[in-house]
Amino acid sequence: MDKPLQDWINAHRFAALAKISVRMAREALKLAHVGKPWRGFDLTVRLMSGNGGLQYQVSVDSLPEWMRP
Repeated sequence: MDKPLQDWINAHRFAALAKISVRMAREALKLAHVGKPWRGFDLTVRLMSGNGGLQYQVSVDSLPEWMRP
């Protein structure tokens, strides 16, 4: 049985769930993308081409339980 596709959220949604600024969310995802933990959690982050440039997205499955939508 195949694993369902992961859900991914952008830095704006991550910021809202984490109750931090979008700027801080972008920095957290940037660091997580190169392997640095965020508040002790290893986030799964990808860099995607989006409207007007590149954007970081984080897998919902890698978020701490208290942050999952």
